Amino acid sequence: GTLIRVFDTSSGSQLFELRRGANKADIFCIGFNLDSSLLCLSSDHGTIHIFSLGDTKEKKRPSTIRLQVPNGAQCICAFGSDPNTVMAICADGSYYKYVFDSDGKCSRDIFSQFLDMTDEK
Repeated sequence: GTLIRVFDTSSGSQLFELRRGANKADIFCIGFNLDSSLLCLSSDHGTIHIFSLGDTKEKKRPSTIRLQVPNGAQCICAFGSDPNTVMAICADGSYYKYVFDSDGKCSRDIFSQFLDMTDEK
């Protein structure tokens, strides 16, 4: 869970080796944006990483953007239809939409709690 390798499905050749972090992690979700220039992934550390895949000369690279989901909730992530947005749906019933720029700055745009996952009735 520290290295993520991206392969060309036609030739089988490795395109990228991405570094998520230094500690072992289970990856829950991997997704590409519409033109495959960005990759997002979520892990059991409650983080979302976004990688830029634009420059194919540099094969090994760290994440461009790292987001910490509040409370470390486990989630799945995907790019939104709006450019430079990524969404997370978490196991605790929460939804987040983040907006980011090419400089690596990121902010939470939307939060919603869809389900109350507590045992109280």
